[in-house]
Amino acid sequence: MRNLSIAIGVALAFATLVGVWLFLHRNEHRDLAPRNEVVSTSENATKILFVGNSHTAENSLPQTIAALARARTPRELTFKDVLAGGATLTEHLVKGEAKRAILAERWDYVVLQEQGLEPTIAPRKFETAVRTFDALIKQVGAKTVILQLWPRRDQNQSERELDQSYHLVARATGATLIPAGPAWMRALKEKPTLPLYREDQYHPTTTGTYLAACVFVEMMFGEVPDGLPGLDMVAPEDLPVVQRACTLKP
Repeated sequence: MRNLSIAIGVALAFATLVGVWLFLHRNEHRDLAPRNEVVSTSENATKILFVGNSHTAENSLPQTIAALARARTPRELTFKDVLAGGATLTEHLVKGEAKRAILAERWDYVVLQEQGLEPTIAPRKFETAVRTFDALIKQVGAKTVILQLWPRRDQNQSERELDQSYHLVARATGATLIPAGPAWMRALKEKPTLPLYREDQYHPTTTGTYLAACVFVEMMFGEVPDGLPGLDMVAPEDLPVVQRACTLKP
């Protein structure tokens, strides 16, 4: 009888743990609505497809990029996305929606945003996924762009290992690397209290999304961050810190 009670207790504890895990991860792989679309009717519009997860969806990164890219220079832009919460690039390949989106139109660029941990815990899987996507992207005459994320504080992720993994894959495929992660760390070095991370210690605040967008527009459109509008996403006292960290050219 005592052994039966112990077995029942262990089973109940296990069921509780499973329930907690399912609750915490209930939204990880949900599809995210394409609320980030920016559509131009011009035939000369620069067309960019984003493939990623909540790091791209959070605070509408594509729309932030579009606003900054147009702040000084009128630009015709079409941005669309295929996003799923918590998804890796490998999972996007398996699902197939991203592949169909890439092959459906003539894109100029396809931006790949990997799940935060994958480049350090599964670097070969990360590289294989990028190589597979890169082959598809080249089929439509587009250019592969990789958005480099920042270290996850909740997992004590190594900044050095993360940087090495991204650079290795970018070199292997000839992709353009958007170094948002290194800019993020430069900003925190100058001002450790800068509110870039949300409470979960890996998703971006509006300030973090703005920083990533600043790096993107400098790399892709040549827009120097200094003097760009804050878009009500960054506190006025933090804006110079963020823009200095994003400046890639002295």
